[in-house]
Amino acid sequence: FELITSIESSGINAEYGGIRWFPEESSRFWHDRFPSYEDVLQPSWQWSVLAPFIVLLVHTIIYAILVNGILKPEEHIITSFRYMKAKSSVKKIFGPEPPYMVFVLVNMVLCLIFSSLTMVFYQSFTAHVTGICILFFYITWNGAGYYVDIFRMSMGAKKKDE
Repeated sequence: FELITSIESSGINAEYGGIRWFPEESSRFWHDRFPSYEDVLQPSWQWSVLAPFIVLLVHTIIYAILVNGILKPEEHIITSFRYMKAKSSVKKIFGPEPPYMVFVLVNMVLCLIFSSLTMVFYQSFTAHVTGICILFFYITWNGAGYYVDIFRMSMGAKKKDE
């Protein structure tokens, strides 16, 4: 579920960003012309910052109820909180056993910071492309590191069972 959310949100951002900066002549074979910059409404704080924050808040509440309240996965199942709690960089910043609310609050603060940057990315093509490239490389690195950690942990658990 968490992986689907990450892939979905990254894909939506990339598609939106790609369509936003297409030159007008790229729509000549499309059934209708792409809107020009003048046709597009100027970005608003409500839709650029507040709406993503509300979606994150609702997602966090549903996730907390579902994963921590109803499903309560066993200790060997890695949730996003358990994964982050095991990282040494997180332990250095928040201590050996950071509470769940710290994890939630950090996610919300990061959402507000990165959502606020959308106003800059929307107005500047150079910032937009640079941001997408950095985001792409970060997501790729983070995803690859996640799978290496998961495979390492699952292989370690299998060796203990043998």
